[in-house]
Amino acid sequence: PLPDALADAAQVRAFLQPPPPAPAKAVLLRAAPAPDARWLVMIDGLDEITVTDDRNKLLQEVAEYAADHPHLYRFIIATRPAPESELAALGDDIPVFRLQPFGPEDLPAVIRGWFTVLDVHDPDKSTDAFLTLVHRAGLGGLAGVPLIIAMLCQLYARDPRRPLPGSRGELYGRFVDYLHEHHDDPGPGGL
Repeated sequence: PLPDALADAAQVRAFLQPPPPAPAKAVLLRAAPAPDARWLVMIDGLDEITVTDDRNKLLQEVAEYAADHPHLYRFIIATRPAPESELAALGDDIPVFRLQPFGPEDLPAVIRGWFTVLDVHDPDKSTDAFLTLVHRAGLGGLAGVPLIIAMLCQLYARDPRRPLPGSRGELYGRFVDYLHEHHDDPGPGGL
């Protein structure tokens, strides 16, 4: 059943020290977390289940469990674009939301927000300079993707004199290196 699967995957230690063993977590997840509250279960990376039948089975099980236990769980399922036929297993009452890329008119405010949080000197001036560098590097199309612009802003804030990555692969590589080097640093950063 779902509580057992959730217990196997859950990181309950954020709430309970020391974390309970899996059977105790399963018992915990069979009841509401508090009066008039529901567990929020996020299933991320549905698209990473490569076998269509397995994705469909998971969606069907989630839909059935949500229908059978409406006062116990709420679900968020994150996926790259999926065929409507697969998402139909969730039923007509389940809303579907699609993230849209940032448009060129959105980017200055997003970048300025990142630079403010990352304590970049003169966020307004830095935003203009950064946008110029993004376009020179040929990354203008990718910059609309929230994950990409978040990574680019953090790399730029770390070293504004260093050229931006020239490809998506180089960006991922440099950002992973950045995360490894700074994962214990206090303050904003990461994703």
